[in-house]
Amino acid sequence: MDSLKPLLKNLISVEGILAAVVIGKDGFVIESLTNTDLDTDAVGGIISGGIRNTEEMGKDLGVGTLHQSMIEYENGILLSKVVTESGTLLAIVASDKALVGNVRYQLNKFGEQIAKNLA
Repeated sequence: MDSLKPLLKNLISVEGILAAVVIGKDGFVIESLTNTDLDTDAVGGIISGGIRNTEEMGKDLGVGTLHQSMIEYENGILLSKVVTESGTLLAIVASDKALVGNVRYQLNKFGEQIAKNLA
């Protein structure tokens, strides 16, 4: 999807964002860009599997469907957001130096734009 590349390029230009990956419900990467040597195809599969588990957790706890998630690790942050009704995800990998509030803002802002491009 050539129309997604400019959006992802703008997204990874934000300080602290290392990678942005658009992932289909099946775990396959639709589009991605990174400032690192991350294997974005592997990122897509890993995140997709984790999201399935997270969705089951939400169902089991009776809190509804997943909209957005954030996981903080020792050396970075992983954020994801469901951007389409079919379950397409926008995932962001950010450094531990990133401003979490700004990254969440960017996730929502670009998530809406990506959803429009996929419609």
